[in-house]
Amino acid sequence: MKKYLKIASVILCVLVLVIAMVACNEKCTEHVDNDSDKLCDVCGESMPETPAQCTHVDKNLDEKCDVCGEDQPLNDGKHTYSVFVSNGIGGGYADVIVEFHKDGQRVTMQPTDVNGYVYTRLALDKYDVVLVDTLSRKLSFGEGELEVTPTKKNLVVEASVIIASNEKVGLMECDFIEVKEAPFVKGEGSFVMSSTTTTITPIVWVAEKTGIYSITFESNFGVYLTYNGGPLQLYEQNLANEEDIVADNQIKMTIRAMNLPHGESEATPYVFGVKSKVSAGNGILKIKKIAEAPISLEELPWNYYPANIPGDLNLPEELAESDLSYFNLTQAHELVYNETDGLYHLGNKDGKVVYIQLKHTPTTMPSATGDEPKDYFTLEALANNGHFGVYIFDEDGNFVEKNSYQEHIFACLEKAHETAGIYYLTSGMIKGIQEYGTVNKWWDFDTERHIFGEKAGVSVLEEYAWMFCLCTID
Repeated sequence: MKKYLKIASVILCVLVLVIAMVACNEKCTEHVDNDSDKLCDVCGESMPETPAQCTHVDKNLDEKCDVCGEDQPLNDGKHTYSVFVSNGIGGGYADVIVEFHKDGQRVTMQPTDVNGYVYTRLALDKYDVVLVDTLSRKLSFGEGELEVTPTKKNLVVEASVIIASNEKVGLMECDFIEVKEAPFVKGEGSFVMSSTTTTITPIVWVAEKTGIYSITFESNFGVYLTYNGGPLQLYEQNLANEEDIVADNQIKMTIRAMNLPHGESEATPYVFGVKSKVSAGNGILKIKKIAEAPISLEELPWNYYPANIPGDLNLPEELAESDLSYFNLTQAHELVYNETDGLYHLGNKDGKVVYIQLKHTPTTMPSATGDEPKDYFTLEALANNGHFGVYIFDEDGNFVEKNSYQEHIFACLEKAHETAGIYYLTSGMIKGIQEYGTVNKWWDFDTERHIFGEKAGVSVLEEYAWMFCLCTID
């Protein structure tokens, strides 16, 4: 009997505990979380996080909390007036002195902050605003009087640089530009510039960063804005691409890394010109970066073919060109790579060693004519006079890769026979000649760009035309 009483007692305790927990869940209104587990220590419910109370800061006196943005009226009987000195391209000028005048007397003054703003508390009234640039930036604050009023407490002033006294750059003499020099500016900015109806007024600009720039001339009389080339190479026509001419007074320019200064080289200078449609006057030239420049193919890295080559030639010094036999391009040839000696052979792995002519014009090419030098077409000259590399595109015209054989061909030239001008044929030279020749249409017999002249008429096989510089030794 006692055993059953104990069991009943335990069950009763459990029921009381469950009832107590239910009661707690229903009645617990003051949650406690002493162990910081985000659960109420009493009822087990989740504890919502209580946001910290904002203490409100209004350093710029705009009557709004700088942190949370809530209205924070200042009960000092005054009102907040603000002046923003804009640079015309999305930013502001710091350290411009802003003075508020009443009845010809200065009431208060202070400099603009790093963002170009001034906030001040004044009695509700109309005030004249005077701006002073103390840093010799040659800023113009427009024409007409500036003021704030009880109904217009926030004033925006667009400042522009007066470029008339800027550094000058000499220009090529031409008929369509009467002056021989033009003011020079760089980077982004807003500039005061004059314009006439009789001639183009030029300005020389260089960029400081890569990007797509908008160049706009704003005026109330309308202008034609043109890109006329460089200071020493001017053109009367507008050189801007058709898709970059946004309007008569606005064009876009894409500046890439190659247009910026590198080492001792200078940045690319651009000459812009304006000509009024109706009347002469001052306007504002705005230059602003509006987007990043797309990566150009020229800026992509080259894939350099490894410069591993067989080694020194094992040939007699007195070897002459007359000892060489060039391939007959009217018939097929098979090249076989011999892994034992690391060389290419003709026909089979034990056939004649195949060489590539680097320093002389092969006899597979037309003979020199007139005053043309005997060695008028050589791989050595091509490598020395330009980059022996190619851009590869697929059949749909999509870019695939950039392959350079410049280092490889120079490595071969360093080991080439001094008199005969030949070196062992390498896989790098095979790939380089095939790609470079195809891109440059050396064996495109449907055009006049092929390199074989009248010899193309004697059934040169296009498949084997790339072997024009290959030979064996008799």
